[in-house]
Amino acid sequence: MSSTTAVISMLHETDASRNSAVRTFRDRPVLAWTLARLKRSERVNGATVICWDDQRNAINRIAEDAGVPVFPKPRTRLASIDRISAAQRWSDGWRGGLQGTCHFDRGFHGAFVREAAGPAELILLIDPASALVDPALVDGLIEHAIAHPHREFFFTQAAPGTCGVALRPALLERLATTNAHPGRLLAYSPDTPGLDPITNDMCVPVPPAVARTPHRFALDSDRQVRRIAAATTHLNGQLMRTDGQGLLAALEAQPWNEPHPREIVIELTPRRATRPIYAPATHLNFARGEMSLETLQSILAQFADVDDLRVTFAGVGDPLLHSRFAEALRLVHEAKIPAVHVETDLVELSDENRAALAAYPIDVLSVHLPAATAVTYERVMGVNAMAAVLENLKRLLAARLPLPLVVPTFTKCRENLGEMEPWYDHWLRVLGMAVIVGPSDCAGQIPDHAAADMSPARRRPCSRLNTRMTIHSDGTIASCEEDVLAKQPSGRAGDGGVRRAWRHTLQQLRSDHQNGRWNDHPLCTACRQWHRP
Repeated sequence: MSSTTAVISMLHETDASRNSAVRTFRDRPVLAWTLARLKRSERVNGATVICWDDQRNAINRIAEDAGVPVFPKPRTRLASIDRISAAQRWSDGWRGGLQGTCHFDRGFHGAFVREAAGPAELILLIDPASALVDPALVDGLIEHAIAHPHREFFFTQAAPGTCGVALRPALLERLATTNAHPGRLLAYSPDTPGLDPITNDMCVPVPPAVARTPHRFALDSDRQVRRIAAATTHLNGQLMRTDGQGLLAALEAQPWNEPHPREIVIELTPRRATRPIYAPATHLNFARGEMSLETLQSILAQFADVDDLRVTFAGVGDPLLHSRFAEALRLVHEAKIPAVHVETDLVELSDENRAALAAYPIDVLSVHLPAATAVTYERVMGVNAMAAVLENLKRLLAARLPLPLVVPTFTKCRENLGEMEPWYDHWLRVLGMAVIVGPSDCAGQIPDHAAADMSPARRRPCSRLNTRMTIHSDGTIASCEEDVLAKQPSGRAGDGGVRRAWRHTLQQLRSDHQNGRWNDHPLCTACRQWHRP
């Protein structure tokens, strides 16, 4: 029988006041729950915890109680962990993150994992926030690995926080040598095409409900702890023994009632240097001006205590064209927003804005580049500026900073469809990241340029209303991103208005959708984006 060591890395949990060793679930540290649930596995022979040396005091007591060793490391900046962490802050599923990252890549550093695993024949990677990890799924993973000695890597499609992945020492050695992460093995590569790994025997079957659920079970934020604590109250005395399917049933039975959004889309300005055929600003008139820094500061202050908030600067305009964009990034930094994303055409890039993008902790910079040739770029974007965009992209990348992750983004239209595949392969080779999105007609308010209608035949409540909020540059809170003219306004951003709108006006809209009354709202009736996550 192979010996299996579980390695739990806390290297990505950098906040000393909010990590798995200090965040509590039912008055017990999340990490303690993770180790206790893992101990119920019959196939795991031991476990170790990797942490920074300044995290050790918080971890020692938990590790001693669980009988596991701790491997502290002097704190340093590791670019690979920074990039994986940034990518995962914008991913909710078990895979599909930027850079080919998966949930189990968080905190992975091959050299440290190799040292902590020792002579184990199989290494199990478990996230420290997996307080509800399912021992049966873990045992099934390990048994499958033992039965397939010709493979080096094993995974499941289980929801984040319910299982882990297993790898053999030879693979771990290669990952450590190349400073790579295991999730890359599951990502598409244009140079090594093949079937999706979920079709071969590296993928261990799990109950379909656990694989297909949109829910996450990692207790890595106050929101997650609150939601799962409320959903499992009736399992007092049974929670430690409840498996993944039982936990999923409990969570799905819990009514949605979040006091604040997961993501806020903030429009800094309606100005744009391009005229994309698919963009609202090309077809509609916007009288609103740019957002004042006072309004932005008020918005950010209303979410100062949200530890998993994601802020996207986008909207109908290009944020980099805001006259005080660099100062806006400074405000975000001072507000300690945990995840920041900026969308831009990158046609114009001042030295001040370039310095700000490098100086402040931005996770992702999405660059709209929906063409592989200058001719198609001009046809789609309305200006002859592809050369300028590529030059600005080079200027950004010249610094070779770990962040932000620079992500070329292709909006798939009928007019550029022929260039999509070569474009995608090119940018995967150059940057290791590329994203393809579909255009929207903003609920019938602008012409439709989509290559195909992707909305399912059967209507259901909008997937975004429970998690996202859109705020226009004049401070108006729209019903959603499709409501570009605020025809269904939900309030104003100042003086606590963001939270009021979320809990009242937008809550009424969510309620109408849950009860099938989306036709009470004209834009919702015409919308074809309701299925998007």
